[in-house]
Amino acid sequence: MPFPNLEFIDSESVRDLGQFLARARSINDDGVMLQTVGTALATYVPLLSVGNFGLQLLGKNDDAASAGEQPTDAMLLLGMRVSRLARDHESQIGVYSIGDITDRTARLDDPVSAGAAPVIPAPPAEKVASWARHVPPRSGWELVAEFSSEEIEEHANQAIEAVAKALPANPGGAVVQTVRERIWTSRLEQTSLALGAAIAMKTLGFLTPGEPVRHTRTGAWQRLSASKGHVLVFSR
Repeated sequence: MPFPNLEFIDSESVRDLGQFLARARSINDDGVMLQTVGTALATYVPLLSVGNFGLQLLGKNDDAASAGEQPTDAMLLLGMRVSRLARDHESQIGVYSIGDITDRTARLDDPVSAGAAPVIPAPPAEKVASWARHVPPRSGWELVAEFSSEEIEEHANQAIEAVAKALPANPGGAVVQTVRERIWTSRLEQTSLALGAAIAMKTLGFLTPGEPVRHTRTGAWQRLSASKGHVLVFSR
């Protein structure tokens, strides 16, 4: 079944989606997965995949992390946010290039006709992305811990300094990639969570001063959650 055109509740929801994807693209430009469930649209973006997942960090952004423990053997890190749609949709999944979606969100920056809901047509061609085979579960999550947004942001800020110190003068792309991969897969202090999750919460704009961030898990998946979005980590 073809992926449906997406009818959003308002133009602000479309702009928020475009901004989220632009932030994600600054970290990794390996596609976006859209999942419709009723009136909800879950948007997943890959931020880092190492080991058996077959991807690497394609970073353009220096919001990376502080050094810690040894990297895990295989890890997938995703960003996710939920948008509200104007009508019910069947449960469907489509994977596309980020540019195909942001081109469509940009066209809706102009005022929408009075009374009309903004609609994003599905791109004509899907993208093949190995990371998209791993869809996080929607239920079964158990609370592990709770942090303040300020704590998470502090960990992310320390990362910037750590990466800067670890890089030589005029590093090549491969060196930058290696340093970032090592640091993103380090452990967040006193947790089993990858430090990259904290970095992603900051880089994707999910942190709000004074708001708690919940750390939950189910099976091999872990998640940091705030009102603006989630970061999910699968590791083994």
